[in-house]
Amino acid sequence: MSERNTLREELYSVWVWYADDFHLKELEGVDAETAVRKAQSLTLNVGARLGIVRKIQIVSELDDSTAFLWEHGKGVTFPPRDESGHFMEVK
Repeated sequence: MSERNTLREELYSVWVWYADDFHLKELEGVDAETAVRKAQSLTLNVGARLGIVRKIQIVSELDDSTAFLWEHGKGVTFPPRDESGHFMEVK
């Protein structure tokens, strides 16, 4: 049995925030890869490009922490990036 199978895989939710501050849970209880794919598709849709979608957030269901945040007009704001554009480790 692989180490990955012996550990509980962390699950995530994907939230979408609209211009009027209304928000909804787009996905719940999915693995990291599924959450990232959904968030990426949401950042590229018409609503995001027009500013109807203001934020897209991936939240860890384990501790309710933000794993990823995209904001209209700013792009990815979390995790933060260093001067060369690489994502910085957050402790």
